[in-house]
Amino acid sequence: GGGGTYGSSAQLNTKAYLGAGGGAGGGTDGAGTSPQNGGSGGAGGGFIFIGANAINIYYNIADTYTDNAYIIAGGANGANTTEVDYSYPGAGGGGSGGSIVIKANSITNQNTNGIVAGGGIGGTSTYYYGGAGGGGRTYAEYNSLTGSDPGPNYASGGAPTD
Repeated sequence: GGGGTYGSSAQLNTKAYLGAGGGAGGGTDGAGTSPQNGGSGGAGGGFIFIGANAINIYYNIADTYTDNAYIIAGGANGANTTEVDYSYPGAGGGGSGGSIVIKANSITNQNTNGIVAGGGIGGTSTYYYGGAGGGGRTYAEYNSLTGSDPGPNYASGGAPTD
């Protein structure tokens, strides 16, 4: 399964939470008598702390990541697997998102997706899909905000897709 979510955004003022790793996939041979190794689970997200007088976050996916400033502490996706010679390995689970803490006198957040602590997507397989990683946490403390509020954020990794 995917890495779990724990803690709350309010607790990030005093605690640091790293993302949990996703579980490795298991499986069996066609007869159901021999265990098979599955895909590896995704790594959990890290912890990011930014403290400054002024922070400007600009993110626009239409710019194809040029001149963008975005902050990511997301979990990694679980590994995909395929059936080989009647073995049925399961895919790995996504890692849970990490934590992002931002403290500033003023924050300018020019788009809603500039801060991401989402969980990783579970891997795909012929038969056994991996679970989604739990959402990470964000916390923002500021005196002045322009744009969208950068926290809290609870996005999970979501279901795997083919």
